[in-house]
Amino acid sequence: MNIDINAIKDRLSRTLSPHRYQHSLATAAEAQSLARRWGVDEAKAYLAGLLHDSAKNYSPEEMLALASLHNIAADEWELAHPDILHGPVAAAMLQEAWGIDDMEIAEAIRLHTIPQGEMSDLAKIIYLADKIEPNRKPWPGIDELRSLAYQNLDQAMEAMLRSNIEFLAKRSDQIHPSTQEIWQIYRNKIKD
Repeated sequence: MNIDINAIKDRLSRTLSPHRYQHSLATAAEAQSLARRWGVDEAKAYLAGLLHDSAKNYSPEEMLALASLHNIAADEWELAHPDILHGPVAAAMLQEAWGIDDMEIAEAIRLHTIPQGEMSDLAKIIYLADKIEPNRKPWPGIDELRSLAYQNLDQAMEAMLRSNIEFLAKRSDQIHPSTQEIWQIYRNKIKD
């Protein structure tokens, strides 16, 4: 991969909010560190972490229009909560917006908002790095999750999904319909 990381950073710094840009840098660094631990391509992890939120600043209307333009199938819940589509939209725009044609990076970006039961280690790394990067506001269990991400990816996925479910339930926020099912898949994986 012959990618100009500095050019990507420069462009991101101009298109994302300062907070979102700093989050992207921190996610990229955390992803690279996790990739080193798990023997995953560090350059891909860094790049996926850097670009995971590249579509985050679109309005709900723009997000829905881009999802439609890129033939991203969205269920009723996603149509009602279009911000969650920023992962699939960023992945779909990876080639045209950034000149990156890498299916593994695209998958990792796509699945960081709505994970699946079967994910590559790179996709798990991006999902977790997004949640545990050091600039994240502290919440109960984050330190344990940070440690777990370096011990067992599937256990960390299960713990993160469980934490999301509990957090959203406490706030009475709606949870993506597949979250409970995906959490059960990871619970079963760590039992085996």
